Amino acid sequence: MIAELAVQPAFAVDTETTGVEAMDVDLVGLSFSWKAGQGYYVPVRGFMGFALPLDLVREKLAPILANSATTKIGQNLKYDLVVLRACGLPVAGVHFDTMIASFVLEPLRRSHGMDALALELLGHRTIPITDLIGKGKNQISLDQVDTLHVAEYAGEDAEVTWRLYEKLRPQVEASSTRRLFEATEMPLVEVLAEMEFNGVALDVG
Repeated sequence: MIAELAVQPAFAVDTETTGVEAMDVDLVGLSFSWKAGQGYYVPVRGFMGFALPLDLVREKLAPILANSATTKIGQNLKYDLVVLRACGLPVAGVHFDTMIASFVLEPLRRSHGMDALALELLGHRTIPITDLIGKGKNQISLDQVDTLHVAEYAGEDAEVTWRLYEKLRPQVEASSTRRLFEATEMPLVEVLAEMEFNGVALDVG
């Protein structure tokens, strides 16, 4: 998978983590897709199943993620950028966020989340995260779920993101909001990720 990923001109990337706050989670794994119907998962943390050492993952994936010549696509990419940077995997070549594309094209859309977009635009019902981790007082973290189940869920995330990209990209390119998306919204993703990673200094004196 690594050798094939390295030669792709563009790919979708997604992270799976132990929580929702980007600066306060552990990376569970990364998923990738560059073709409809195909998704790949790289597990780095899990108590039930196989996982790869993070150092090895950095060695293999860091040059690919840091290659600015490769187009990176994601859904809510700011989150993934912060998580990956914190793990020593900075990402360059950030090009297309399907969540932002949806908002720019249809700001009044009820939801710009991946599950809602997949159902509306692709007619695809995604695996609910609650199927893996439960909810309420019995909820567990993703690293406590069998790696095989996480791989199915994560691979779908990346593959659906890729298909949303294929669906939304021509719409953005044909839209009057294309310049807004390309010149303002997408560059802002990296700026906001940098700000979140570095934090904000406060004078509390």
